[in-house]
Amino acid sequence: MKSVLIYSNSDIVRDPRVNRQVETLKQFYHVILASCGKSIWSDIEFVDLASLNICNKSIREIEIDFRLGHRGEALVWFAYRILCRLPFLFSVREWLEVRLRYRNTIKLLSGLSYDLIIANDIDSLSIVMRCRHMSKILFDAHEYSPEQYSGIVHNHSRDYSFYILRKYLRKCDSMITVSEGISSKYASTFNINKPEVICNAPYYREQAPSMREDKNIRLVHHGVANPLRSIEVMIEIMSYLDPKYTLDFYFINYHSDYCEYLRKLVNGNSRIRICQPVPMIKLAETLNQYDIGLAFFPPLTFNLRHVLPNKFFEFIQGRIAVAIGPSPEMLYYVNKFDLGVVADDFSAESMAEAISSLTRDDLLRYKENANKCAHDLSSEPQMKKLHEIVRSLIEK
Repeated sequence: MKSVLIYSNSDIVRDPRVNRQVETLKQFYHVILASCGKSIWSDIEFVDLASLNICNKSIREIEIDFRLGHRGEALVWFAYRILCRLPFLFSVREWLEVRLRYRNTIKLLSGLSYDLIIANDIDSLSIVMRCRHMSKILFDAHEYSPEQYSGIVHNHSRDYSFYILRKYLRKCDSMITVSEGISSKYASTFNINKPEVICNAPYYREQAPSMREDKNIRLVHHGVANPLRSIEVMIEIMSYLDPKYTLDFYFINYHSDYCEYLRKLVNGNSRIRICQPVPMIKLAETLNQYDIGLAFFPPLTFNLRHVLPNKFFEFIQGRIAVAIGPSPEMLYYVNKFDLGVVADDFSAESMAEAISSLTRDDLLRYKENANKCAHDLSSEPQMKKLHEIVRSLIEK
């Protein structure tokens, strides 16, 4: 049996995309998962990266090491932190990063045998290239990493991403990403073949649309609470809507400082709730109780301009209508399958106006249309495509 190493620095419990890679490929290959967190599979090999990787050290920790006599390592760490901000020494920075943070990982993975590595996100490339042996490499870029935080952090992060991608992208045997716009950007910027698109769609869930008898209309948004995602604008939308509308949030990082800020922001507003998160396996069932899924992302970054998130497809599995801004990737599916309403722009007033225009018959139609296309917009077609890509790499 062919062997596949799936490498991701994410917490596997909270990463549905990597979860689906494992679930799909373990049916056909021997799968080795190298990730953080606790494995939820008993029938695959698991390498816990959290126990192997040495995390970055703060200046204070470096100072303590130096005073304890660990001067050699302290000086190397200090050099690494300085080099993070010097673009003309990126090659030295990469060497130090691999040596300091990932040497244990490389040593362990180099002793294993596999025919293909799926490298998830840009921070995996330096590592897997040193562990590849004669194996093929499928790079899952997820989003467009050079502009992941554009306008938010110093340009050195962007420049370092370009350095890594220019060094390794052409050494990958195949590449996938999450949306057409991001795929086209990689192709044009790095002069490579257009990567295949594997959408972040969840598994198909068999259920019927729901429609309550009362006149209230329930909106819902779920996922990670992130300041870049303009949650405050979603909250502002409610101030322009009739009292019959309510909005519930389900945030994965429920206990974060930002969520605490949001709880204070909506305190006293009985129409807006921040609810405890629900497990992925119960998400479609939970969403089914609502009427409209709100996926409203002002394009503050390149990736947000081309956003096609898990939650969009999860609303479909929940068999509810969707309400979006004019984001082109989601707009394509909303128009093709007649799934909901689109705001004219990314203002709270415009989104509220679009939602207010919905009649009860509109909601019924959108829910029924979600039901009709639920299989086409599930992970099953996407994972079939992934399997075909993997098979073409290691079985030809």
